[in-house]
Amino acid sequence: MCMAACPYTGVRSFNWEEPKYPVDHAVGDADVPKHQKHVVEKCTFCYQRLAREEVPACMELCPARARHFGDFDDPDSEVSKLVKERSCEQLLASEGTKPSVYYLV
Repeated sequence: MCMAACPYTGVRSFNWEEPKYPVDHAVGDADVPKHQKHVVEKCTFCYQRLAREEVPACMELCPARARHFGDFDDPDSEVSKLVKERSCEQLLASEGTKPSVYYLV
C-alpha cells in the first residue's frame, strides 16, 4: 500500500523475486539489510554508512561526481553552497512534502 500512497513516482521498488547477485553471494557493506522477496524498498542514503560518518556508497562510487551529499544545516557545507549558487528543483515541493533532495539544474 505504501507504493500506491507514495506521491513520488518510481521511488520505491517491489522485489517480486528472490534477489539475484552477479556473484555467488551478496556484495557491499556487511551491515546492509539483505534484500528480500516480496518487500518494498527505496534508497536509505546508506544510513549504516552515515552512522559510521561515511558518505553513501553512491557518492564514493560515482567517478563523475554527479552526486553531492551533506548537511544543509551547515551553511559552509558543499551542498548548502551548491543549492544557494545554482538553480535547483525539488520533486513535489508544492504539495507540502518537504523534500530534502535537490536536483541541480
